[in-house]
Amino acid sequence: MFFTLIFGSGLGALSRSTITNHLKAHRLGQFSTLSVNLIGCLIGGMLLGVNPTSLFATLFLGFIGGFTTYSTFNGELADLYFQRQYGRCLGYLLVSYGGGLLACYLGYLLI
Repeated sequence: MFFTLIFGSGLGALSRSTITNHLKAHRLGQFSTLSVNLIGCLIGGMLLGVNPTSLFATLFLGFIGGFTTYSTFNGELADLYFQRQYGRCLGYLLVSYGGGLLACYLGYLLI
């Protein structure tokens, strides 16, 4: 199972990198972080009903870990705060966490 987790993490990181590079090329840098994190929450919600010891769950747990990037999200929040863009900072925070919870719930409902 450990190697499945590593494999999933590698696939997640490659997927995140591909999406991020594509969106940044179109000047949508912060949107890339938001979109990968929301997609990760959606997948996480879908996994809530799956047996956590299954190979499938381990693969996707690793994928979500490599795919989402909450460290980048927190860095972007700090940048907005220190640039004194308090409204954008608060909006980004609310959309990210609120949207993440909603996406997780939606993923759970889908399964």
